[in-house]
Amino acid sequence: MRKEIVIGVILILIFGVIIGYYVAGYYRHKAAGPITGSNSNTNQTVLTAGVVAQHATPADCWIVIQGIVYDVTRYLKLHPGGGDIIIPHCGQDATQAFQTKAGRGAHSSVAYVDLASYHIGALDTNNSNAK
Repeated sequence: MRKEIVIGVILILIFGVIIGYYVAGYYRHKAAGPITGSNSNTNQTVLTAGVVAQHATPADCWIVIQGIVYDVTRYLKLHPGGGDIIIPHCGQDATQAFQTKAGRGAHSSVAYVDLASYHIGALDTNNSNAK
């Protein structure tokens, strides 16, 4: 009987850690805020689609997700699914591919938080005063 209690306590602790990990990821994502295309920061770099398109190789890979431009060149080697999944989207809008994992599901809240560290600017939607 004592052995069963110890095993039960261990399992409860393991499940508690797993649930805590996912809850913490959820709150990290909420704290980072949504990824949006709005440019409320007037000091933010604004880039045209033409400029983004010039960064379309594995050695220089920029993508757009929900109107925000990210330089994911360094991340290609780190992507859990492999950089080959991202490479076809270099220099392009990758919003749908990112949100659906190219039709295979949804990225975790941690992926959204990680993505923010590659932010370089906003996509210009009206082509005025953009680099």
